[in-house]
Amino acid sequence: MAVSGALAVRAAADARGWTDQPVYVVPNRTDSGEDDWQPSLRRFATVTPGFEIVDLETVYNLPDLFFFSLEFDRLVRTDRTSSQNLFNIHFSLLPAYKGMSTSVWPILEGRTESGVTLHRILRGIDTGPIIGQSRIEIGPDDTSRDLYLKYIEHGTELFESMVDRLLDGDFVATPQSGEGSTYFSKSDLDYSNPVSNFARTAFELRNRIRAFTFPEYQVVSIDGLSVSSSQITDIQSELTPGSVVRREPGMRQIATIDFDLILTGTEA
Repeated sequence: MAVSGALAVRAAADARGWTDQPVYVVPNRTDSGEDDWQPSLRRFATVTPGFEIVDLETVYNLPDLFFFSLEFDRLVRTDRTSSQNLFNIHFSLLPAYKGMSTSVWPILEGRTESGVTLHRILRGIDTGPIIGQSRIEIGPDDTSRDLYLKYIEHGTELFESMVDRLLDGDFVATPQSGEGSTYFSKSDLDYSNPVSNFARTAFELRNRIRAFTFPEYQVVSIDGLSVSSSQITDIQSELTPGSVVRREPGMRQIATIDFDLILTGTEA
């Protein structure tokens, strides 16, 4: 089991019901062994009997391997193991949004739906046949953090509902379609300056703010305001996009391509 974070820890806790054999875990490289806003898999495996922390090379050599990748930070070398029992929970409705930043892209592109996908791991990035999916509604005010937490809940439910069938081989895996398939890498987004171009519609700018709002990592700052929420007005913008129409403590009214946008938050 190669896992990290809340989904990982919940799945690992459930794993004791599958077998009386040791469960091997490969924590992410960023797992410090301390709980923070997410629980640490390394810590869980250290203090819980029946778990053994190993590296990925060790896992490749295990016979009769069942490998579950849950928010894992590395690609699995399918040519290094003879097992075909390699599975991943990916945070999107595949074949869309393969790769990175799946909490950002659907909001950035104005989608109203995403989901989680259970699939086989094949050579490639999130390209394996689909075993199961769960759809998620993206609310109009959802940020990337909100969507991520929905991924955790739906991913946990999907995994728990399917794991017995995976272990028994009682499932159908359907090849992915090439239609609607998209992929994004880490380099496709600039997190250092997410709102540098105000020549956008209010809808686009608001989506951009929501997509890059994940307080444990970053918030969007505009005109000295750490933005926590935004609202599209019915006021047609008359100033150059990005101009501050009105400035009050904890509030900015910003011009865009079409309508003014009200931003609320805290002064940076």
